[in-house]
Amino acid sequence: MSLTRHRAVTGVRWSLAAHGGRQAIQLAAMVALVRLLSPEAFGIMSMAMVLVGFSQVLQDLGTSAALVQRDRAAPALLSTVFWVNTMFGLALAGILVAGAPLVASFFDEAAVAPLLSVLSLVFVLSGAGTVHAALLQRKLGFRALARVELWATVAGAVTGVGSAAAGLGVWSLAVQALTTAGVSTGVLWWSCRWRPRLVFSWTELRSVGGYSLWLTGFRVVNHVARNMDYILIGKFLGATELGCYTLAYKLMLYPVQHVSAVVGRVMFPVYARWQDDHDRFRRAFVKVSAAIATVTFPAMVGLVAVRGDLVATLFGPDWAPVAPLILILAPIGMLQSLVTPLGGIYQATGRTGLFFAWGLGAAALMVLAFFVGIRWGLIGVAGAYAIAQLAAAWPCFRIPFGLIGLSMRRFVAALWPSLACSVAMGLVVTAVGLTITTELTPAISLSLQVAVGVAVYAVLSWRMNRQHVRDVLTVAVPTPGAAAT
Repeated sequence: MSLTRHRAVTGVRWSLAAHGGRQAIQLAAMVALVRLLSPEAFGIMSMAMVLVGFSQVLQDLGTSAALVQRDRAAPALLSTVFWVNTMFGLALAGILVAGAPLVASFFDEAAVAPLLSVLSLVFVLSGAGTVHAALLQRKLGFRALARVELWATVAGAVTGVGSAAAGLGVWSLAVQALTTAGVSTGVLWWSCRWRPRLVFSWTELRSVGGYSLWLTGFRVVNHVARNMDYILIGKFLGATELGCYTLAYKLMLYPVQHVSAVVGRVMFPVYARWQDDHDRFRRAFVKVSAAIATVTFPAMVGLVAVRGDLVATLFGPDWAPVAPLILILAPIGMLQSLVTPLGGIYQATGRTGLFFAWGLGAAALMVLAFFVGIRWGLIGVAGAYAIAQLAAAWPCFRIPFGLIGLSMRRFVAALWPSLACSVAMGLVVTAVGLTITTELTPAISLSLQVAVGVAVYAVLSWRMNRQHVRDVLTVAVPTPGAAAT
């Protein structure tokens, strides 16, 4: 195994282990918070997070990715980027505090204003750690990054759930966010030996300006498009409906955030090293995408099959509207799990201008769909999201594939076994759910369906998709003698 491949596999392994731990902790925390808080509280937090999320997109102005993409980064550039990020974090915090009353007025929800003011501190805390995180990623130091993520997640979950149990209501979600940001930055500084100097160079900053600003432009339009549904639901349908939609959307995003995004983050610095070797780039990208599908496809199909019992067991009757939303959104989660890594192609090849142009067109389609769908309530918004995603699918893949000469036929052929096994598993689980006696509790019914689904998918995959299963196991299960040569 080559040194780069070994480091990539090790990086994916550590990152997935960390995200697996984070996922378990976050899921447990979310279930606890859902039990302790009302849908209205989650809706209010979602209103605030629309603006907080937008500010997070702007926070590092794309400079972190530029540091990772570069072969070498001068010490003056690192310090310059640190001071830019730190000062910009303070500026964003001030803008959030000043704009909080306007946001509260827009949503007609007074509780949003003080919540936003407190959440603004997230940018002060996290801005000081962006360069450290980029340096660890550039060096493929994902073991250290895994440690950062786990400590921050544990601390945030403990303080968030503890605050909710103490009766702080929606403020417990703010406590969770602030704790996570603060602990993350603290552990980053402890894990990375680099320290900023009192240096600022306009020349160095301009050298990454074009790359970074186009990437930031994409992130801005993408964030606006992906949060327009939250804005419209919060404005026209209310906090309770937004809370239900948020929960369904988060369930759909779990495989995207905890598989695709993790693998994409690890592979970005690897792809950057291979940006001029398209054959190697293509082979790696197809192999990685097939491995992602092997995990995310059955997760989303299974989520559709057990949606009713899952919502009843984990969240309770107040969250019943989530089940039909899962039926619409989960299949799109399969598509999203493959779309997320595409950004690595644009970034590794330095084509962030093209990335922005595509994002602008896709965002316009998404926003238009949400404005049409809001007329039919939550189901209309979810349906509009699904239709827009499907309509944009072909160019979404075809444009970046053209940068590295990858054919759609080769890509689809690699994914087909995972799709077939997942659909077959979903049909079996659905049949089991329909035949199970109604005397069983939702929890027991859910357990039986999950057990059957895992067994069926494992058998089918081993017969029809063995190589990709082995690729996943290579990452998940370390083997003796796998060291780099």
